[in-house]
Amino acid sequence: MNAARSFTAVLFAALIASGLLAAHAAYAATTKTQGQKQPSATAAELQAKYAAYAATGEKIRVLIVPGHEPGYGGAEFDTVKERDLVVPIADALAARLRADPHFDVIETRTASAWTDTFADYFKTQWRNIRSFVSTNKNVVTRAISKGNLDDDEESVGHITADEDVALRLFGITKWADDNGVDLAIHIHLNDAPGHGFYTPGPYAGFALYVPDHQFNNASTSFAVAQRIAARLSAYHATSTLPGEIAGVIPDQGLIAIGADDTASYPSIVAELAYIYEPQFWHPDARALATADYASELYLGVEDFFGQKAALAHGTGILPYPFSGTPALKSNSADAYALQASLRALGYYPPAGASFGDCPVSGLMGPCTVSALKAFQKSQGFEQTGALGPKTRAALAKLLP
Repeated sequence: MNAARSFTAVLFAALIASGLLAAHAAYAATTKTQGQKQPSATAAELQAKYAAYAATGEKIRVLIVPGHEPGYGGAEFDTVKERDLVVPIADALAARLRADPHFDVIETRTASAWTDTFADYFKTQWRNIRSFVSTNKNVVTRAISKGNLDDDEESVGHITADEDVALRLFGITKWADDNGVDLAIHIHLNDAPGHGFYTPGPYAGFALYVPDHQFNNASTSFAVAQRIAARLSAYHATSTLPGEIAGVIPDQGLIAIGADDTASYPSIVAELAYIYEPQFWHPDARALATADYASELYLGVEDFFGQKAALAHGTGILPYPFSGTPALKSNSADAYALQASLRALGYYPPAGASFGDCPVSGLMGPCTVSALKAFQKSQGFEQTGALGPKTRAALAKLLP
């Protein structure tokens, strides 16, 4: 099987399965502008700005927001903290985007502190942030009361942030409004209520949240999100939570994407996985998953701008230098890369299994063994279900 052709088929199947090829037109057709601010640039306008960089020198300003605050908030599972794990994903995404001269990339924080820009902004603009929130909330409340804006019920509930945390998040939106941000990506890990601190919850997979269809930044946000979702779908299942199965979910109440129509730029909240999923259990697998998610976010952004980024297999982790044979039931980077390799070649999940039941997770289980046996059979090897030297050599040859 041709590796490049196989991955193209996987990516196209991901687009079809998620319904993204048809969904954007219907979503964009219902977008309204409430008039309280300059509407977001359209997808075509942003793409034209990117294309004109050589002539104008004007870059696309991308704001990357690692979810939650330095040292506070976010989901936790065992020793893994969302607020810490999203930072290396954000850093890796920023590094990839900065390699493209068309982008000017801003990050809001490190693992330990807000950047100076945002720390100073929160200190000096606190009153203005409060006024910004109040003004926009009043405008939207009046629009709802007059019937000009539907008060949509959210399909998925969200945890309410403390007031000061919410105000800082609104402050990030105000800063972005005031400083010509063209696109914001908020990076999170998901969680489900009711499970133990050491017991995984019932859901898995990614979800991308975009603004409610009535808001100024809705249509362009959706256009970017559908490209990112297609890239993520190539290696990761969409969320199994009923309200998130579509993969791209409109939301009226999330501050990060412009609650109360506060954002004048496209914004996306990327819930990349649930924090208790196996790819985060082992430090090595966690590091590989971090690089994988960052590269897929990057590819989705580049796809939106019409670029063919130089990541041949749709992820930055392939080809992978396997170091050994992962044992059954073990959790490792080798197992994660093996699943991704078999996925790229069209063998994972194995025949008869769903992607939701057999995710790229780093957990060496029956799904991986079955897929590996199918691959070994295709190569004329003994079907051991173990990653031996001959199998490693065949993967290296097919995924150069």
